[in-house]
Amino acid sequence: MSSTTRNTIVLFLIEVKMAISNREIEWVPRTFDGITRLGIDLQDALEIIQAPTPNNYYRGPSPDFNGDGTRVWEFIYELDGIPIYIKIKFQGNECKILSFHRSTKPYYLPYFND
Repeated sequence: MSSTTRNTIVLFLIEVKMAISNREIEWVPRTFDGITRLGIDLQDALEIIQAPTPNNYYRGPSPDFNGDGTRVWEFIYELDGIPIYIKIKFQGNECKILSFHRSTKPYYLPYFND
């Protein structure tokens, strides 16, 4: 089981939704390729980013490998049977989408069916 609690995950997901509703969101350019490959548009991707629950939690918060002191959260969300890997962090009040693409690696969701 993860050391990150369900409540902590819920609070993070609420922050994500609030940032999106306030238009405080930034997409890393590489995410657009993943969105295109999934055959969806940006609005669909925004809806998917707001859809995860603690059941979709993969891991985090973990230090961003770039060393900027921020922490990243990772989720796997299934769309029509396709697992989508989503990596998000906050820089100040801005929600930054670091990854959004089909998951190609094995994963374990610690709160799935919990």
